[in-house]
Amino acid sequence: MQFPLYFGVFGYSPRGTYLFPCLYPVSISCWSLSRVIVYTQFLVKRGLRSAYEEKTDNLRCFRGKLQVAGHIRRNIVHKERFYVTYEEFTKNRPENRLIKATLKKLQKVATDEKNKRDARELLLFFDGIQESVDYRQDLVRIRNDRNSREYEKIRKWTEVILQGNSFLNFSDGLMARSILFAMEEVFENYVACQIKKYFRENWEVSSQDKRYYLFEKPRDFRLRPDIVMKKREDNRTVVLDTKWKSLPEVKNGGKGWSDWIDFRKYVRDDIYQMVTYASRYEAEEIWLLYPKAKYSYQYEGIRDRFETKIYGHILVIHLFFIDLVNMEESMKLLSQGMEGRTAGEVKKFE
Repeated sequence: MQFPLYFGVFGYSPRGTYLFPCLYPVSISCWSLSRVIVYTQFLVKRGLRSAYEEKTDNLRCFRGKLQVAGHIRRNIVHKERFYVTYEEFTKNRPENRLIKATLKKLQKVATDEKNKRDARELLLFFDGIQESVDYRQDLVRIRNDRNSREYEKIRKWTEVILQGNSFLNFSDGLMARSILFAMEEVFENYVACQIKKYFRENWEVSSQDKRYYLFEKPRDFRLRPDIVMKKREDNRTVVLDTKWKSLPEVKNGGKGWSDWIDFRKYVRDDIYQMVTYASRYEAEEIWLLYPKAKYSYQYEGIRDRFETKIYGHILVIHLFFIDLVNMEESMKLLSQGMEGRTAGEVKKFE
């Protein structure tokens, strides 16, 4: 299942494809185009490389090799000219032509003004160099020698941009830098951003809280829950932690104890971690946030709430599934759960 891309970034979960818009200040395309700018600036500082280029022209002086048939056909009247083929040491080599074409295209597609300005300034250094028209032919003409080594990195980017390939998927054996994201961090940051926006009126929300250590003597093992919320009205503390994982399928409808074995393996470490957070933050309520996936419905209302006595009070750990397709509805349901409006509808784990 796929949805419209905002910045060309999508993350794969074990059960589906989810998108995360507005996570980064610039788009992936802008970042990629800026790499072309950086590599081109490096080449310009080092000096654009020249190479011998074979040319055929009708000159007033003799150079190279006379093309007899062409000379007779063209110069039967103009005795002062010579139709010759010769080699000229020039910067109009295929790599430079491809870079110029890429900079021209960058000016048209770039949305970042700095990229446009840098491309315009760099094009001044390519004056006298032809713009590549036949990209594939110029790519074939590139020679692998010591003068072309400095073009290796930018050549891969120019090939991708000029041929209109994706920055995420490559084919035909093309090798280029990939843009990879740790999806657990993307999920964590996105959810934290949405919670701050939705709960800002009545709650103080902090992400990656670093106030406490597991041990005071010696002061060691810093705790970093993803989200800590404190209600302004009654100072109630709630700890939330995101987990980028998909819970397994429950066999046989979850009627027997053995049907939940896989579930216990998946969440055991998460539960132990939450109990640790609860003890140090003196929180009576913990929420584990998972992305909504294929089998999430099997847990909702059945095994999404756990209770135990700890340090003289009742600790409640909730499992909540974030619907990334409908974030507004997920925030609404989370708010209702934290306010206790749905507590009576949820069966407690015995």
